[in-house]
Amino acid sequence: MAIITISRQFGSQGTWVAQKLAEVLSYSILDKEALLPMMTEQGITDIEKYDEKKPKLWDSIVMDRFMYIHALQTVIYKFARNDNCIIVGRGGQFLLGRVPGILKVSVVAPREVRIQRLQARLNCSRGEAEMQVRHNDENRQGFHHFFFDIDCDLPDLYDIVINTAALSVEKAVELIQNALFAEEIAACRDATVHKLDDFCLGQEVMKSIRCKKRISSPYLDASVEDGVVTLNGGVMNWNDLDACEHAASEIPGVKKVVNKINFINPWGIA
Repeated sequence: MAIITISRQFGSQGTWVAQKLAEVLSYSILDKEALLPMMTEQGITDIEKYDEKKPKLWDSIVMDRFMYIHALQTVIYKFARNDNCIIVGRGGQFLLGRVPGILKVSVVAPREVRIQRLQARLNCSRGEAEMQVRHNDENRQGFHHFFFDIDCDLPDLYDIVINTAALSVEKAVELIQNALFAEEIAACRDATVHKLDDFCLGQEVMKSIRCKKRISSPYLDASVEDGVVTLNGGVMNWNDLDACEHAASEIPGVKKVVNKINFINPWGIA
């Protein structure tokens, strides 16, 4: 099993690196084009409003952040479980950060290089290119801060950081290939499969709780370890405590449910 996440700064040629790598390895690729129909299947029809964008103040108040994240996690985990794939952006480096054997790559370039590249590609003025680079950088950081609470440019999120200021797309692809087939990555194959199975199972549990049982508390979470589901968070209805546990136990593949959900008194009265 080989799974790669590629994070990229605007103008760093990271998207080209991902596309060339997918071509060379004959891997499937999850980019914006592939993501759209998958998110629609999960009930998110207005992906353009949120996809790698910094939410507006009003959006951050009224948007159902949890449903969007649930859909994105479901899509990425299921896609990764299909094996031999590349996930471009969308917080893949964070969502798969706890999965062993995932090669996490960041493609960067100095801001001035990115501005010059955009000028040449779009045949536009420096001011226009500079504005686009700044706008995209702000959106990218805003998206990651809002949905994952991370600085996506921190190097410790990645296994490889490639600066394309002096490296071609082909050389970047070669570097990633060399790292991908390292013994340390290959040795994690079984652990990768098991962890992704657990992640996918956790999403099925949350889908059952939120959609089948219609429990909409934003504080709920399900973590899974080797088929054992631990429910965390809080609900404001006593009946929901048992309903969440029943919803989880009904999912095929769940071996045991540990219910750590607390009752939150909306009136603050003991």
